[in-house]
Formats: sequence, structure tokens, C-alpha cells
Amino acid sequence: RIRTRNNDDSGNVEQNEYSASSFASYLAAIVTLATAFGKFINGPLVDLTGARRLLLAYGLLTCLSLLGLRYSHTPSWAIGCCAGVEFF
Repeated sequence: RIRTRNNDDSGNVEQNEYSASSFASYLAAIVTLATAFGKFINGPLVDLTGARRLLLAYGLLTCLSLLGLRYSHTPSWAIGCCAGVEFF
């Protein structure tokens, strides 16, 4: 059983599954867009400055995004951190 933060223990499993699948589809859409934007922005940026110069910065930003995902308390924060991981 998937529990969401709107769960009221009334046995409304169908509503909880719907909200979980809705969140998953929204997350997948946002992460796919972040990946596409990351490729279009980071590709030319790496070509201009060089991959070795940006390796440390991208590694740190990805690490910060993963730490944010670990400590996220709201779905919107989790979505933002997942998008950050996929962007970098």
C-alpha cells in the first residue's frame, strides 16, 4: 500500500494509488524535460569551456541535488532535486 501525506487511514486505497501514480507521471515528465534542457544547455557550454574545467562544478552541483533529494520533505522539493540531478 502506498501512503501519501494526504492519507487519512480511512481505507481509501484507490485515492492513494491514484495520487501516487499521478505524482510518478508528473515526476517523469519534469525529469525528462530537465534532461533535454540539460543537454541543450550543457553541451555547448562544455564545448566552449572544456569538460575538464566543468567536471568539478557539475559534480558538486549533482552532489548538492542528491543531498537535497535525500532531505526533501515535500513532493515539489523532491521533483526539483530530481530535475537538478538530471540537468547536471
